[in-house]
Amino acid sequence: MSFELPALPYDRHSLEPHLSATTLDAHYSGHHLACLKRLNARLENTGQTAGSLELLLWSEDEELAWLAAEAWNHTFYWHCLSPWGSATPDARLGADIDTTFGSLSALHDAIEAAALNHFGSGWLWLVRRSRGPLEIIITGDGQTALAADRTPLLGIDLWEHAWYLDYQNDRAAYLKAIRSLINWDFVTQNDLNPISIAPPAQ
Repeated sequence: MSFELPALPYDRHSLEPHLSATTLDAHYSGHHLACLKRLNARLENTGQTAGSLELLLWSEDEELAWLAAEAWNHTFYWHCLSPWGSATPDARLGADIDTTFGSLSALHDAIEAAALNHFGSGWLWLVRRSRGPLEIIITGDGQTALAADRTPLLGIDLWEHAWYLDYQNDRAAYLKAIRSLINWDFVTQNDLNPISIAPPAQ
């Protein structure tokens, strides 16, 4: 079994004018698909079985783990965006955001500040720690926020290919655009039904 490119949850024009169909096509059919092709080739070359992306995150093969993380991150990212998503989180998550960051607007500001302070590629995440608090973290390059002690609620791609065709070197403009696209319904569901990950049994 090999990994296939999952369907986008919306039409490629649906995120315009914030993200163009040209950007989505290059990002989805270009970068995401290329990552999956490399992942499948690596699996074939090493003789390993595909299993799930989540299990491959624990692989001792660093390239395999990296490719699995990038593939997982991209699929998660597509669902974090939506032209139809609710404008705000549900009451419970909204209250936690207010407690941690002050307001939803302040959370957006904190996300943008963290992303702009990060040099290079990577991913920005809003996560909930296993002990309860919300936190913004950044993972470098292709690393993922999915871990035993935290669950990702929101993920934002900080690789230049996510915005360069629309915003050139203006990461701040991309982040402003993302504000209008966050699928808070999906974010809320991730909070209500945390993604569970644990290392495979030895």
